[in-house]
Order: sequence, then C-alpha cells, then structure tokens
Amino acid sequence: MAGRRKALVWSGVLLIAVVGNGIGWYRSWPGDEHRFTSCRMDGDDAVLAFEYGDNQEVTATSDSTDDGVVVSLHIRNGHGGADDIGLTGEFRVSMFGATELRYSSGDRVDCGNDASG
Repeated sequence: MAGRRKALVWSGVLLIAVVGNGIGWYRSWPGDEHRFTSCRMDGDDAVLAFEYGDNQEVTATSDSTDDGVVVSLHIRNGHGGADDIGLTGEFRVSMFGATELRYSSGDRVDCGNDASG
C-alpha cells in the first residue's frame, strides 16, 4: 500500500513538472516567422530591413549552414496598450562568402543582384 501511495505521489510530481515545462515552452515560443521588408547588399554584409510596432519585441537571428546563411525574424506583441507607431529596424548579416540567404522555411531572401535573389 505504501508503495502505491509513493508511486502515485511521484506520478503527480512528474505530471506537474511536464505540464509546467510545456507551459514554459509555449510562453517562450517566439511565434510565427515574419518576413523582412527589404534586403540589400553592403559589401559582404546583407542588410535586412523590418517593420514593427510600439510594444512589440523583435528577435532576428542568423545561422551559417554548409550552403549559405539562414535568417529568421520573430515579432511578439507585448502586454498592455500601445500607440499606433510604425517603427523600422535593420539586421546586418555577414555573408563570409556564402552565396545563399534563406529563411528557416527554405524560401530564398531576395537581396537584389546577389546569388540568392
């Protein structure tokens, strides 16, 4: 009987840990990937422009792969009210000789006359 009770208690603890971890992952998920509004080359750097609003958190990332550079843009809405303000930003990515610039979905980013456009 004591063994069953102990197993039940540990099962409850495990369930709470799994649910708590799942909620944490869900709340930290950056949301849908957004597209950059434009891209231009500046020497060996790709300059990616984006737009966002007041009370929004922007996360832009890049990752080098064997065949190029993968970029992503995530925008999360904050809590509370926000003014209707259009803001712009830039994200610079050093290409280091890479010829392709892609989103994490695999779609190419158009940077004008570079090899990925």
